[in-house]
Amino acid sequence: MRRRDLALAAGLALLFTAVGHAWLGPIGLNLGDDGFLVHGVQRTVAGDVPLLDFQSYEPGRYYWCAALARIWGDDFLGVRHSIALFQGIGLFAGLVVARRALGSPWLLPLAALVLWAWMFPRRKVFEPSLAMLTVCAGMALLERPNLRRHFLCGAWVGLVLFFGRNHALYGALGTLGLLLLAHWKRGQAGPALWAKGFSWAAGGLVGALPLWLLMLLEPGFAGAFFDSVRFFAERGSNLPKPYHWPWDMRELNLTGFAVTAAYLLPVVIYPLGWILALRTRPGQLCARAPFLAAAFVGTFYAHHASVRSDASHLAESLAPALLACLALPSALGWPQRRVASLSTWALLLFLSVPAVLRLHPELSLFAPGSRKLRLVDYSPYSGAGTLRVVAPYARYLKSLEKALETHVPEGAPFLVAPRFPGIYCLREGSSAPLWELFMAWKEDESGQRDFLERFERAGVDHVLVIEMPLDNDDSYLFQNTHPLVWLYLQQSFDRIPTPELGSNHVLLRRSP
Repeated sequence: MRRRDLALAAGLALLFTAVGHAWLGPIGLNLGDDGFLVHGVQRTVAGDVPLLDFQSYEPGRYYWCAALARIWGDDFLGVRHSIALFQGIGLFAGLVVARRALGSPWLLPLAALVLWAWMFPRRKVFEPSLAMLTVCAGMALLERPNLRRHFLCGAWVGLVLFFGRNHALYGALGTLGLLLLAHWKRGQAGPALWAKGFSWAAGGLVGALPLWLLMLLEPGFAGAFFDSVRFFAERGSNLPKPYHWPWDMRELNLTGFAVTAAYLLPVVIYPLGWILALRTRPGQLCARAPFLAAAFVGTFYAHHASVRSDASHLAESLAPALLACLALPSALGWPQRRVASLSTWALLLFLSVPAVLRLHPELSLFAPGSRKLRLVDYSPYSGAGTLRVVAPYARYLKSLEKALETHVPEGAPFLVAPRFPGIYCLREGSSAPLWELFMAWKEDESGQRDFLERFERAGVDHVLVIEMPLDNDDSYLFQNTHPLVWLYLQQSFDRIPTPELGSNHVLLRRSP
């Protein structure tokens, strides 16, 4: 690709990321999922190791944010600055793929707008960024399948393992499929299949070096890593939620149709990609590389949205489908490619606007017809960045801070259960006393007794239980997932009245 095309992609990625972050970056505060990441970054900055010392995703995203915390800090706003930088890198990779497929550079801003709009929720922009980077790596492999590119593609997949084992699996399966496709179509041209496979696998081992080093240098991390693999293999990586099919559409309007179309897009575009791959001649591989790379990688990313089919998981995995749609006119060799590309992306934009305005946590606040809520400044503690939250939520956060300040001595360990670790981040220097941060899965008796033993050793005298069921399902309440622990708390702790927080907030102090 020419340097000016790369410069255009980089400039657009910088522009959309910077403007979007300046506008939406300070807005909102999610004490659950946002807090899960920010608390982990703060622990990493303090010297703890993800997965080993606290419940977390894979370590890569924590070390990324912790490294940049020296510049921007490790509070909510500082972590968002670090996330935005990673988002810009991912968007750049997506625009490189887009530019390769588009007939005109003037269409690239439209592509940038659609890709950026679907990069939410903020805490998970690592996911679409990693997906677009993997599509870009797969495209490069398919364009010129020499041993060097096989090694580099494998190295990227290995590095992704440091950020997410599911992303590494999706990337490995997708790029391996592209490797086999290129070898099958080109026949005897180029290196032997075993040499390509060896180069790809060797690259994967080298790319995963950060993870191997952490396993070698940090005692106990390897065991913690494989324990987490076993945990998710037994219980699932996400709490299940059924897929949104067309017959599930409850709104007979443009927004309902657009949301349904977004869920339907991967189901339509990926099978088309595999069919086109079978019909591709050797001389067409390079021209069809953007579409085939997006289709092959995206096929496995569709699993991410199928396990728990909510707006968040859809947006996290939709980028390859969007890129495949962009590249479809070029892959099919349609005449008037610029007109076809413009028409395709105009349709995507037409459907994306109502869907994103409904599903995007921050943009939905500005959607036409939405309830206009006043945004006010909020800072959790002196020195932390200033956020913008809706006024009723700001009042709740202040009440929560006041209750903790009044009833929980500063520096004393206190437990938040089952799933709002961002509350620890409202007090400077506070952190979870136990490994667990998200306790939505049902725990057996042995696991609960182990929890209570560690709870006693940590000297926890204050507990805040917030009983807000996930998906309106009472089986996810803490008293139902951890009944033995709940019984212990009822017998050994006294409830502190906190009427300002609501009846679903139970603040407990150990009985004398």
